[in-house]
Amino acid sequence: RSLVIYRDDLSTSDKLLEHIKTTTESPPEKLIMSGYQAMMAEPQETIIPSQTICEISDWIEADMQNPRSNSSGIKITQSCSFQWNEQLLEETVYHLGSKNLLAIQSKPKDFSANNQPTIILANSGSVHHVGPNRVYVEVARSLAAKNFNVVRLDLRNLGDSVQGFPANENTPYPAESTDDLQEAMDSLAKIDSSKKFILAGLCSGAHNVFHTGLELDDTSMISEVIMINPLAFYRRPHAYEDNSGQQEMARNKEQYMQSIFSVSKWKKLFSAESDVKYLISFVVDLLKEKLKNFTKIFSRQENTALSRDLLIYGKKSLLLSFIIASKDPGRTLLASQAKQTVERMQNRGEINILDVPEADHTFSTSTARSNFIRIISEHLIKTHSTNH
Repeated sequence: RSLVIYRDDLSTSDKLLEHIKTTTESPPEKLIMSGYQAMMAEPQETIIPSQTICEISDWIEADMQNPRSNSSGIKITQSCSFQWNEQLLEETVYHLGSKNLLAIQSKPKDFSANNQPTIILANSGSVHHVGPNRVYVEVARSLAAKNFNVVRLDLRNLGDSVQGFPANENTPYPAESTDDLQEAMDSLAKIDSSKKFILAGLCSGAHNVFHTGLELDDTSMISEVIMINPLAFYRRPHAYEDNSGQQEMARNKEQYMQSIFSVSKWKKLFSAESDVKYLISFVVDLLKEKLKNFTKIFSRQENTALSRDLLIYGKKSLLLSFIIASKDPGRTLLASQAKQTVERMQNRGEINILDVPEADHTFSTSTARSNFIRIISEHLIKTHSTNH
């Protein structure tokens, strides 16, 4: 049997169907699908062509001898072993908790925990558990080769944890992420006897693990929260704060700082090829921001939401670390919202800030990914490993 699916936004030819007829006993069937362009949009704007998926599923089921079983609540486990960096690793696929959250665990084949915390990587944006540019796969396996237990988790409305067609599918900042991370920790504690966890995530994943540390009354299971390239600290529906202006200023500042050393950029400026009005506007806004930060020096304490929440981490004795790419505005965003608090907590050892050289927001080059993996590995070995 064969099913040929055509897009409704392109002209079609039946040449393929005619060819299949000459090579198979069963005549091919034809399906016209709608919504291709929406399916191929940016991840956070994707609209799943649910009608077409249902039709494909019905076509496959029609030839099955047994009806599909309802797997709701069943924990499906698959495992495989393979070599990675000369180490024998084992990866296992789990469906965790009441929401059947998909999780992929990477650890050494002969793993010995020795009270070492399990690392959970939460989704970055609307990307599923592989991470942007597959960086979650690389970091999970590289850390596993160094005797860490790493779990890549899809939250309930993202990746392979999505069930049905929920209205909030592909939402990067879900209000339920704290519940999902707590349920994942509870489930993994039963599977692996894990007692402690490190919660980490890139971009929106950083936001979600940050709020998990804030919202849980009992954080005794959490050893550390690692925020990788955070761009927003308050994006959930119940605590939305629009910092798009701060993000744009931070990005521009990083870009202009790099342009200072570029001869071609100066030539472009003096040849009137640059948008001088925009540059002047940026300088004015930057001076305003600097003046606002300067006035904070004379106040006894910063009164920002981020400053107050960082102090909550301090009261909970919950270690908070930032890993920030050199070409990302994370440091600037931190300084604009809680500079004094961050500096004081750094001095007390309550906050770490680690820089990744030659790296952009999503670690899009092999050099960036290598630097990121090296830095996070060195930090985790120094802070948590009992085997090095």
